[in-house]
Amino acid sequence: MSGSLKQIKAVLIDLSGTLHVGNNIIPGAQNAVNKLRKSRLKIKFVTNTTKESHQSLHDRLNRLGFEVKKDEIFTSLSSVRTLIDKMKLRPHLMLSESAKRDFFGVETENPNAVVMGLSPDHFNYEEMNKAMKLLQNGAKLIAINKARYFQRENDIALGTGAFVAALEYATDVKSIVVGKPEKSFFHGAIESLGTVTLFDTPSFSPKNTGLKQMLLETFLVSKLYCVKPEAYNHYSLSNVMYIQRVQLLTLFF
Repeated sequence: MSGSLKQIKAVLIDLSGTLHVGNNIIPGAQNAVNKLRKSRLKIKFVTNTTKESHQSLHDRLNRLGFEVKKDEIFTSLSSVRTLIDKMKLRPHLMLSESAKRDFFGVETENPNAVVMGLSPDHFNYEEMNKAMKLLQNGAKLIAINKARYFQRENDIALGTGAFVAALEYATDVKSIVVGKPEKSFFHGAIESLGTVTLFDTPSFSPKNTGLKQMLLETFLVSKLYCVKPEAYNHYSLSNVMYIQRVQLLTLFF
């Protein structure tokens, strides 16, 4: 491992677009993860997906050959479940049937919140109208993420953010966003690691995440070169790295 990365104690690895797209493994991903597992670092696989339950995602990753433990996965659904329990909300769940499994036991009668994730079956006039009326009557709007679009196996598709924006516009209710790139998401993932000590670095923090951002394109000897924004990137606390491109895993470990 590079000397400049020796302070890193844990790595948060994104899933879709980093290790796989749908059921297609990204070349080099398995080898990179295997190398990482041989290091002293703690690993957490993080994702903004709202289509799959924790169990479903775990099953998919293992079918693809990554041999991931269930407690190594942290999702945006995990974050919203924590928020619902903390705020004692009774959500109207605009989620796929798979995602709803992560909300077993949550009270949903007489909803005082609308939880919106990627669920095309709910993105129709009647369902959106129902959500609008709940919001007009005082319900909170919880957006699991506000992605503009997402990558499918062969193309891109409209994301949750467009539908969240429609409800915000119709009701003047501002959504509470719980997934990436929100600071609470990353801190929730880090807390789930258990023993990693956090050191925030506000002077280097991007506006949204509270994490130090580094933009990388070239790795040479032990130096990291900061380059244009469209380069590979990761976010880092002083001892936690967030990786969004499998090429970074390949280069670092």
